[in-house]
Amino acid sequence: MTVRRGIAAFIILGLAHGRLLALMAPAKWDSLTGNSPFPSPPAAASVAADAGLEFRGVLVDGGEHLFCIYDPSARLSRWVGANEPGNPFTVQSYDADQATVAVQYGGRVLSLALKQAKVVLLVQNPPPAQPAPLPPPAASVGTAGVEESSRLTAAVEEIRRRRTLRIQATR
Repeated sequence: MTVRRGIAAFIILGLAHGRLLALMAPAKWDSLTGNSPFPSPPAAASVAADAGLEFRGVLVDGGEHLFCIYDPSARLSRWVGANEPGNPFTVQSYDADQATVAVQYGGRVLSLALKQAKVVLLVQNPPPAQPAPLPPPAASVGTAGVEESSRLTAAVEEIRRRRTLRIQATR
């Protein structure tokens, strides 16, 4: 009985904890992302002044737009919000109809269109060739077939003989 009460209490506490996490203010979650233990590389090393940027994606979370900006020279992408500080570039505006962002980078404003993914169709390999069917076994020819049938006939007769001896012994 106490085991059931313990399990029920554990489940109730788990559900209450989940509800508390859901009710937690978004500002508290933002503080977790702001104090990341994984620091980003220095701005001078991560983005070169002469390299172009690519606009790779948009994510809407709770009414906030996040943009994926990729730096090909550093091979680094970042998800950033509009006018978010702390990056070598700043997303100033977003046009959803044209799928473009205006990014301030290196003292100039760049208009970046959403990069289209390259879709490459793979060629389907043809199914492997089926092996040629084996020919049916050839009929026994000559004395080999006769010997086999006579051997089987002798085995059947021996089984019958032993069966009759066993039946006579039990009577």
